[in-house]
Amino acid sequence: MCRAAEQTDIRMRAMEMATTSPPHTEAVHAVAKQHSRQNQWKQSNPPRTGDTDDILVVGCGDTDKEAKSDHDAKLVALMECCREVKLRLGLKKLQFKVAEVQFHGHILSSARLKPDPEKQEQEDVQHVNQADYLNVSSQRLEQIRRHTDRDECLQALKNTVLVGWPDVKEEAPLIAREYWPFRDEISVQNGVLFRGQKVIIPKSLRPEMLTCIHSSHIGGEACYRHAQETLYWPNMQTEIKDFFTRFTSEWEFEHVTSSPRHPKANGKAKSAVKIVKNLLRKAAHDGDDPWKAILHWRNTPTENMGSSPAQRLMSRRLNTSIPATYKLLEPVIMVGVTEKLRHRKQLAKSFYDRSAWDFPELEVGETVRMKPLPGDNTGHWRVGTCLHRVAPRSYLVDVDGSLYQRNRVDLRVAKPTARATDKTDGPEAAHAPEAASAPETAAEAPPTVTEPSPVRSTPKAPSSPVGAPPSDGHTYTRVGRLSKPPLRLTM
Repeated sequence: MCRAAEQTDIRMRAMEMATTSPPHTEAVHAVAKQHSRQNQWKQSNPPRTGDTDDILVVGCGDTDKEAKSDHDAKLVALMECCREVKLRLGLKKLQFKVAEVQFHGHILSSARLKPDPEKQEQEDVQHVNQADYLNVSSQRLEQIRRHTDRDECLQALKNTVLVGWPDVKEEAPLIAREYWPFRDEISVQNGVLFRGQKVIIPKSLRPEMLTCIHSSHIGGEACYRHAQETLYWPNMQTEIKDFFTRFTSEWEFEHVTSSPRHPKANGKAKSAVKIVKNLLRKAAHDGDDPWKAILHWRNTPTENMGSSPAQRLMSRRLNTSIPATYKLLEPVIMVGVTEKLRHRKQLAKSFYDRSAWDFPELEVGETVRMKPLPGDNTGHWRVGTCLHRVAPRSYLVDVDGSLYQRNRVDLRVAKPTARATDKTDGPEAAHAPEAASAPETAAEAPPTVTEPSPVRSTPKAPSSPVGAPPSDGHTYTRVGRLSKPPLRLTM
C-alpha cells in the first residue's frame, strides 16, 4: 500500500452470503463506497476511468459452496485492482456476511430485489369533497341532487361515468353523447354531477337557474360569463341569450345607440370621464391621494343646484378633512332635484341653439357623401347610399360596398350632377366633395344633441336659399359664420 498522502480513502461495505438459488440468481456479498483521485486513476489504469460510488461483489452458483467460491474469487480480484491503483479501503464501513443490503432505494438479497420502505415515497390519499369549494348552500345542493335523480339523461350519464366510457362514441348511450367531447372532465360525487368544478344542472332546474342568472340585469353576454364559472348544461349560452331577449321583449326595452366616432352623442359620459381624469392628473402632480380628491369633489355643491353629488345620491354630506359641524352631517332629503336638472338642461340647450339647428332628415336610397374617417388625410368625401335611419340623427350608409353608421353631421347630400354622381377614381372625383357639399353646408350647422354643454353665443348667419350664398354684401364661412376683417390700430 502507498502512503496516506498519495491515496484516496475508500469506504467499503461487503456482504457475503451463501445461496442455493437458480443459476441466474445473484447473491449480493459486498458493498463498497469509494472516492478516487481522478488523475491518479487515469494515469495508472486508463481503461478503468470514471467515478465509482458503490461496489457490489456478487457470487453466483447452484449451491452455497459455488456461490461462496465465486464471491471469494471476485473479492480477491477487487482487492488486487485496488492495490494496483493504490486505493485504500475504509474498514469502518465494511459490511461482511449480512443477509441483505440497501442499495439505491432498493433492498438486495438472495431472494429478490424489492423497494426500500425507508426510501419509497408514501402515497398520500386525500378525499376531496367538491361541494366544499362551491359557493352554494346545502339546501341548494340537495335540491340539485333530487332533480338529478329524476333526470333521465343525467342518470344515464351518471351510470356511464361510474361504469366507464366506451372507446367509441357510438357505443355510448344516445342521450349522453352530447357530453362525449369532455367526458374526461365529468365526475360524480354524492349524487351530483360535475364537469370539472362546474355543477351540471338538471333540465327541470334550468328555468330557475336562468332567473337567478338574470337577476343582475347586466346583459346576456355578461350573465353568461358570470354563470360559466360555476354552472354548466348543454347550450347554456344560447338559452341565456334567448332568456334575455324574451325579457327585453316583455318589458318593451328600446335600445337606442349613438353614432360611432361622434362623441357629442354621449356628452354626459365624456364629461364625467374628463372630470375624473383632471382630478387624477392634478392629484398625481401634487402628490396627493387621488381618492381624497374624488371624495372632495363628491362633497362639493354643484353650480346652480344647491347640493353636492353625495347629497343627491345619499341625502347627506360626506365627512372629509374639512371641519364641519355634526348638524351639517345629518341626513337631509334633497327636494326639487329633478326640476333643477331639467332647468339646467333647458338653459344649456337655449345657449347651444343660438348657433345650431337640425339638419334635414335623409331619405332612404338618397345619394350622400361621407366625411373621411379618422386617419384618412385625403379629404375625399366618398359617395354612398343611405340605407335606413338607425337612431335619431344616425344613419346606416353603404359606401363602396362597406356599411357605416354615421351621424348626420358627417353626411352631406350629393348634388345630382354628373361629376358628383360619378364614383370613379380620378382627379375630378377627388375634388367632387368640396364642390358638391359647399353650397349645402353654408346653410347647415351641427345638429342639436340631447344633453349639450353651454357654448358661447356666436352670430348666426343670415338666412338664404339653400345652395345660394347670402346677398347682403358680407362674407361668410362655409359653416355660415360672418367673416369680419381684423381691426388694426391707425396712428
